[in-house]
Order: sequence, then structure tokens, then C-alpha cells
Amino acid sequence: MSIILVFLICNYILHYLQVLALECFCSFHCPHGSTNETCNTNYKCFTTLEYLEGTKTKEYRYGCMPPEFEGGIFQCRQKHIQHAVPMVLKCCNDQPRCNENLVLEIPIEEQQRYEEGFNKHHVFQSQQIALVVSVTLSIIFFAMFAAYIYLRYIKLKKQKKSNCDRQVMLPPYEKTENSTCSTGLKSKLAQRSFAREISIVKEVGRGRFSVVYIGLYQDQVLAVKIVDESDEYSWQREQHFYKTGYLCHENILSFIGADIVERNTVARMLITQYHPFGSLCTFLQNHSFDFSIFFRLVYSSVCGIRYLHNPISGSHGKPAIAHRDISSRNILVKDNLQCCISDLALAVEENAGESKLISSKAKLPNPRYMAPEVLENPYYSNQTVSFYQKADMYSFSLVMWEILLRYEIEGVAEPYRLPFQEYVGLNPSINQMTDIINVKKLTPEIPKKYILDQNARNIIKSMKNSMSYSAMSRFSSYRLKKSLNKCMQEKTKLTEIGDTSNNTCSTTVT
Repeated sequence: MSIILVFLICNYILHYLQVLALECFCSFHCPHGSTNETCNTNYKCFTTLEYLEGTKTKEYRYGCMPPEFEGGIFQCRQKHIQHAVPMVLKCCNDQPRCNENLVLEIPIEEQQRYEEGFNKHHVFQSQQIALVVSVTLSIIFFAMFAAYIYLRYIKLKKQKKSNCDRQVMLPPYEKTENSTCSTGLKSKLAQRSFAREISIVKEVGRGRFSVVYIGLYQDQVLAVKIVDESDEYSWQREQHFYKTGYLCHENILSFIGADIVERNTVARMLITQYHPFGSLCTFLQNHSFDFSIFFRLVYSSVCGIRYLHNPISGSHGKPAIAHRDISSRNILVKDNLQCCISDLALAVEENAGESKLISSKAKLPNPRYMAPEVLENPYYSNQTVSFYQKADMYSFSLVMWEILLRYEIEGVAEPYRLPFQEYVGLNPSINQMTDIINVKKLTPEIPKKYILDQNARNIIKSMKNSMSYSAMSRFSSYRLKKSLNKCMQEKTKLTEIGDTSNNTCSTTVT
């Protein structure tokens, strides 16, 4: 009997030692210091199958289950309990690493419940994200649109103020009276007019039918053009174009007012913005420059001519206008070295109600810049605006030639001279110009160094197209502006790829 008891006790002790030394496979639940993905327990090994939270992916996890760990024995003996995230657990202790090959399955109804809930939650989250993104983008777009509208409003307001509202510097009563510019102004009204308060400082220019002075009005420097008494038509014509409000453009001379003042004689005044550099003709006599300024002078002038030529429809539009007297004396140079077109005394506009564009009172343009077709019959007045616009382009091609001569290559420019000066002197007649242009068909000579210059080559080509004897073959102002844009783009590309030959683009003027 005692032998049997000793045997049972030994058997129990051996069994206990075997259980205490049970080796399990572990993953995610390995104790610190474990090796070869194993752990030891005195109870059972376990395996779980569960969804990774927030996904539809199932994952097995393995480890050792001590009786004291989270209800151990009780937990292994329970039937399946539902969880928010489905999970099943199974225990074993029949052999070492017995949990490694256990196969588990989450009940079908649990999987369906979880995955349906997951899909609904995912869709809801996606809708929330889409809503947040849509609202955010809408707010950003609205803010950008509002900023664009505001900046455009500010820009237009400033432009209108600088170009079209020059009268704001004048007292209200003076604005009202300046709008009446007929020759029948009473002496009392003339005394109250703002023009009478302008102090004439000095003469700065003289044309065929007018003199230009520097004037001061309340510490502001103005240009005061006094038109010859015999040329009232030109004074009336020029102020007509300015007062219509057509000419609000940075490359058109800014108008301030027009008035008649009785001083020693009756003075018909046009008051405009003052530009210290004066006319392009004067500027070219005193300065030579690099390519960037050469291009700026030409391009800004073309922009002004294009604005005149281009009809704009709408309540604030304008008709097509031809200048008819384009010359280097009628183009001014601003402080920023851009040009603006001035002197519209001979301009004509497109008007279906007029059979004759030019009055018999109108003066003739400068013969030096007359196009061949105008020289053929300079007194003919039944032409179209388009006819005179083509003549404008010929005149401007001669101005381009004048500018070209002052472009420095290797620091040296040609001496300034007027077109055809070597043939007809300083004051040519219509007959002299007819002989030069229509009979001998001469064009201004272009020095070879400019033809060979990479920067100027394409601009010279555009100039020659505008200088064509045939009016129909000439570039329009639109075509010339587009061609100059292309020239500058090509020059920029050459600069970017490292072609720096004769490629000086500083803004120095000598």
C-alpha cells in the first residue's frame, strides 16, 4: 500500500513539473528576454484570431496563459463572448508549442456585423473628409476671388485717378467752367478759370503751330501748350479727343484741362502732364543707350499707337483713331523711359455719320514723315481711318529708324539725325519728299553693324515691313506689337541657354 502511494505522489510531481515547463509559441505576447519566439507557462498556451482595429484585416496572435493573467483559467473555459471588435481565443497544453498550428474561425454573423459597421463608418468618414475638403477649398477659392476683385478694383481706381481724373487737383468751380471751352468765354469767367492761375515758368518746346511751356499750379509742374491764334481748329480738335475720355492709357499723354485765357492776347491752352525728358527727338539727340532701353522706347510707342488704332466696343469703348502726324517730336519720353503719344490735333476717328474725315481748316502733317500714298495727294480728305492708320505705320517706321541709330553696340552709337536729312535738310517741303519717296523710292540707310547685331536683327525686319512702299504690305500696329513681343521672347530664350554675345540688358543711358 505504501508503495502504491509513493508511486502516485511521484507521478503527480512529474506531471506537475511537465506542466510547469510547458513551452508555447509566442507572437505579440512574448515576455521580455524570450528567445526563438517561445515562452513558458505552468498553465496553457493560447491562440487568438481578431480584427486589427480600424481595418478588415484578421490577425493571429500567440502566447502563454498563466492562471492569474486576466482571469486565466476562467477565460480559457468560457464560450465565445461578443466583442466590439470580433475575437476568438483557444487554449491548449497537450504538447510543447501546441498553439502554433491551431486553426480558429470568427463566427460568420460576427464577421458580417463588424464589416457592415466598418463599411458604414468608413463611408461616413469619407463623406466627412470630402465635406471638410470641399468647404476648405471653397473658402480658399472665395478668399482668392475676393482678393482678386479687390486688387483689381484698387488697380483700376489708381489708374483712373492717374490717367483720367487729373481734374481732381482743381477746385470744383474750376472743373465746371473748364468743361466749357468755347471761344466765347466771358472775361469774368476767364478770371476765375484755373488756367489763369497757372504760372508760366519757361519755354521748353516749339512746334509749327504751338509753343510748349513749363507751368506751375499749386506747386504742381504741368506742361502748358499754347496754340497759335490762327490754328483754333487744331486746339478744338485735340481737346475733343481728350475730353471724350477715350484716351486713358499709360502710353497716351495724360490730359488735365483746356482753357482760353486773355493775357496780352487770347491764349488757347492745353494743359497736360509734364515729362522732363521732353520729346523723343530731344531725348535721342542727348542720349544713347543699350538694347533694353532701345526696345522699351520702341515697344511702348507701339502700345500707344495700337491703343489709338484699336476700336473698343461697349459703353466705355472708343472708335478707331488714326493719329496722322506721327513723328519723334510728337512722342514724349516719360521718367520710366517709356514713351507716350502726344499732339492729336490732326487725328481722325471712325464715324459712320461723317462723309469727310478731315476739315479744310486742318493743317498738313510734317512732310518728312508722310507715307507715299499721302504724298500723292496730301489734300485729299475722303479717305478712311484705315487708310491713315496704314500711313501712321509708315511714319512710325521712320521713328524706329531714328531710335535704332542711338542704340549702342560695343559702347558706340550712330550720331543722331532725322530721316532723309542728308537729302532734304531740316525743313523739307512736300515736293522734296515726293521726289525722294515716290520718284526715287529711297529708304533710310541702316548701318551694317545693326543688321549684323543679333538683338536688333528681327526688330529691323519688322521696321522694314512697316516701311514698305505698298500700304497693303505694311505691318498693322497689332502685327508690329506682336512681332516685337516675339523678338523679345526669342532674345530671352537665347539668354537662358547661355548665348550672351552682345547681350547687354542693363538700363543705363549715356
